[in-house]
Amino acid sequence: MKYDSSGTALWAKSVTAGTNTSSFRSVAVDSSGNVYAAGYQVSTGSYTYGAGVSVAGSSAYRCNVVLVKYNSSGAALWAKSVTSGTSGESQFNSVAVDSSGNIYAAGYQVGTRSYTYGEGVSVAGSSTYSYNVVLVKYGAT
Repeated sequence: MKYDSSGTALWAKSVTAGTNTSSFRSVAVDSSGNVYAAGYQVSTGSYTYGAGVSVAGSSAYRCNVVLVKYNSSGAALWAKSVTSGTSGESQFNSVAVDSSGNIYAAGYQVGTRSYTYGEGVSVAGSSTYSYNVVLVKYGAT
C-alpha cells in the first residue's frame, strides 16, 4: 500500500493471478517515486502483478525470487524472477535502490546448482543442502 504524509491510503496492489503463495518481503522507493517490491512466489506458474506484467519461476513447488517495479501511481512496469535452478529454492528478503537508480536485491538460494537472475547473471552456491546468501544488482532500467 502507498500512503500520503497524512496516512491516507493512495493505492494498494496484490498479485492478480497466480497458482500458489506469493509474498513481498521488502520495498524500496527511488528518487522518481518508483516502488520496488522484492520477495518470492511459489512454483512455476505465471503470476500477474499488473496489466501485462507477469512472470513465472523455474522451481516447481518451491520459492522463486520475485522483484516487481511499480511507478509512483501503482502501475506495474516489470517483474523478474529466477530463470533456472529448477529443483532449488530462492527468495529475496531485502531490496534497495542507489542514487543512480541501480537496484540491489538480497536473499538466499539453496544448494550448489546455478541460478540465473536475468541479464546473463548466474551464480552457484557453495553449500549443497543449506542456504547460500545471494546479492543481485539490476541496472536502472
